[in-house]
Amino acid sequence: MEGHGIVLFVSFTARPGRAQDLQEELLALSEASLREPGCHAYLVHADLEDESRVWLYEHWASEEALHEHDQTAHVAAFVAKLPKLTEAGFDRWETALVRPD
Repeated sequence: MEGHGIVLFVSFTARPGRAQDLQEELLALSEASLREPGCHAYLVHADLEDESRVWLYEHWASEEALHEHDQTAHVAAFVAKLPKLTEAGFDRWETALVRPD
């Protein structure tokens, strides 16, 4: 299992009428993040049951790559916008990718 990277699942609940804006901001964040070393995937998803819920799937090569990502200016700029876009920030689950060795 070691060496397969870190996968994040992040859940956002948009303020009423702001889901599209949140998705657009996440897509811009995705574009910047995918250019970072160690970023294998950064995918934005719309929830099929709750139109205010937006999901983010991230796959990073290592904890170090994720840590570097979390320190970037584009992440800081996105986080600063969250109070206007979301009900309560976000929930984030860090997982280890499981693959056969």
